[in-house]
Amino acid sequence: MKEDTLLQKTNTKQQIDIRSLAQRLDVLISKEAENIPYKKGNIVYIKQYGIIKKDRHCFIIQYKGQKIATMFDKTSAWALVKHLLRDDQKLVDEVLEADRQLSKYYNDSLFYLNILANTKDETRSFVAETRLDISQAEIIRYIDVIGDLADC
Repeated sequence: MKEDTLLQKTNTKQQIDIRSLAQRLDVLISKEAENIPYKKGNIVYIKQYGIIKKDRHCFIIQYKGQKIATMFDKTSAWALVKHLLRDDQKLVDEVLEADRQLSKYYNDSLFYLNILANTKDETRSFVAETRLDISQAEIIRYIDVIGDLADC
C-alpha cells in the first residue's frame, strides 16, 4: 500500500513538472517563433520583412509590403534583413555598400570576358585580362566581406 501511495505521489510530481516545463517551452517558442523565417510563394518572411527572389541576382527586400531595397546577392539580402531587425544602421550601410561593390565588379567581369571573347587586338586583350583578374579578386573579397557581415 505504501508503495502505491509513493508511486502516485511521484507520478503526480512528474506530471506537475512536465506541465510546468511544457508551459515554459510554450512561452519560449511563442517569443522565438516570430524570428523564424518562413516561405510563402516566392517570398521568404522574417517578422515584417520579406525577401523576394526576382532573378538569379535580384532580391527585393520589403517591409510590410513596401519595397525598401534591391540586392544583388542572396547572402547580402539576408544580412541586410538581419541588421534591419537589429536596427543597426552602420552595418545596414556596410551591407548595402558591399552588395553594390559586388554587383559592380561582377558586371565588370562580364564586360572584360566579352572583350576577351571578341577582340583580336593583343594589347586590348592583355588589358582586359588584367582588369578581369582584378575584378575577380574584388568579387572574392566582397563575398568574404558580405559573409562576415552576415555572421556578425
